[in-house]
Amino acid sequence: MGVREVRTPHPGWQPGQQEPHPYAGSKRLQLVPAEEGVRLYQFVISAFVPRPIAFISSLSKEVRQSSDVE
Repeated sequence: MGVREVRTPHPGWQPGQQEPHPYAGSKRLQLVPAEEGVRLYQFVISAFVPRPIAFISSLSKEVRQSSDVE
């Protein structure tokens, strides 16, 4: 593994200047809850779902997994 040069997303930017908005040319979607009703709720719960970060296990001195311990 070595060192590699990485280019900045805004090479002309100088300290003190405001950084350009990353989505300046993108289309935006405005959702109005009163107009969307149940459809908005379904969208939100499908987009923001808790997901497991890790599965953790350990071994005792007797080399037993934590799931084996009563």
